[in-house]
Amino acid sequence: LLQQHYRLSERETEVMELIARGNRRPTYGADLSAGILDFDIHGELAYSHGSNQAHYGAGGLEDRSKRDTFNWVAGLSYEHPYGDNDSFSVTLEYFRNGDGYAKSSDYVFPIAAGTYTPFYLSEQYAMLMLYLPNPGSWNKTTFSLFNIYDVSDRSALTKVNAAFLLMQDLNFYVGASYHYGKKDGELRLLGSRYDVSTG
Repeated sequence: LLQQHYRLSERETEVMELIARGNRRPTYGADLSAGILDFDIHGELAYSHGSNQAHYGAGGLEDRSKRDTFNWVAGLSYEHPYGDNDSFSVTLEYFRNGDGYAKSSDYVFPIAAGTYTPFYLSEQYAMLMLYLPNPGSWNKTTFSLFNIYDVSDRSALTKVNAAFLLMQDLNFYVGASYHYGKKDGELRLLGSRYDVSTG
């Protein structure tokens, strides 16, 4: 995969031309990041004529070779200092997936075909994240909380993580998730409600 970057201004705007090898279609993209008052904004856009993602329907694999596909992300971040050397950050983000499925009733087709990719199944997602690194005297601990909402099917996932630095280059984390919203939505597949992860 080859990349060519064209910088347009000092406001960190780039246009990227992605030239795909093999049978993948060329994808063109642009990204933007800028600071406004105490906020950081960012955005990314990717375009291809014809999809590089296999898309399945009731009739099997669909032909999307002549379909224009747009994927884009827009986000806003804010970092707030507190105490002597501490800070926390809040991030809001929206993702529009041009390769996604509009209806939860169609999810069965990519799942049956074995092409399901988490957080890339639906058309629209929104995310809220709170990041709290090394609070107070807890200099080897980082907490994070994020909520992902599937705007298309109205299912949601909230997860709390704690990461611990045990020694140099060795981390341990534990996370707990709560799934809610529509029962047939992506974030509640198979009736998911609670889960715990470690690593």
